[in-house]
Amino acid sequence: MIKLDNVSYLVAGEPIIADINLSFPEGSTTIIIGPSGCGKSTMLKIAAGLYPNIEGKVLFKGQDVSRMNEKEYQFMQRQTGFLFQDGALWANMSLRDNLTLPVLVTDPKISRDKLEEIVKSTTAIMNFIEPLDQRPAALSAGERKIFSFLRSIVTDPDIFFMDEPTTFIDRNKVGLLKEKILALKEEGKTIIGITHDTDFAMELADYFVLLSGGRVLSYGPVDEVLASRDPVVQVFINDFFQK
Repeated sequence: MIKLDNVSYLVAGEPIIADINLSFPEGSTTIIIGPSGCGKSTMLKIAAGLYPNIEGKVLFKGQDVSRMNEKEYQFMQRQTGFLFQDGALWANMSLRDNLTLPVLVTDPKISRDKLEEIVKSTTAIMNFIEPLDQRPAALSAGERKIFSFLRSIVTDPDIFFMDEPTTFIDRNKVGLLKEKILALKEEGKTIIGITHDTDFAMELADYFVLLSGGRVLSYGPVDEVLASRDPVVQVFINDFFQK
């Protein structure tokens, strides 16, 4: 579904990630783990086609993202959703406009009735009842994160990217959010994400990517990575699960 082909990303000549070669299997969940500052979020955004200035290639269903025309890129966008760590809602837009923007970008001729139907069904997923005419600043950090999740799935994407989905969210909502993400997995969605929640990572993941210093230390099915006899990998795993 998505492949990183010898990908590197440099800032001021310094590599944030380097020489990444990964394929994310369709219909599976891949969780990227690693210490703070190791390049996890950068790699996630690159895989989603959000960073254009990279070395190497990002392939979406075999097609080089950097060579896509506008129509092809919109097609990719409709099939992908991204839950950002900080929510990343547009501050100068209403909640309604934030939610409907991905739909309108990919289907500008959609009818008002259909759009309203999508708004109602999407907000119901997380029992979101706040007025949609207000701006994101009116919400708490947790509410903005939940609304960002709704925006990320509003087009019913085949691929769901998530960057620390449970941060900032109140305890009474975390369980529901995890339940909805697990439901995406059960539907056969391709999920690529980052989470510091070790129990959730184990419940969700089919594959682990261990990232250290911007490079892949280990990658494979969860059981194989956990059973690795490489002492460096074992120290890495122990550090992750002791947090």
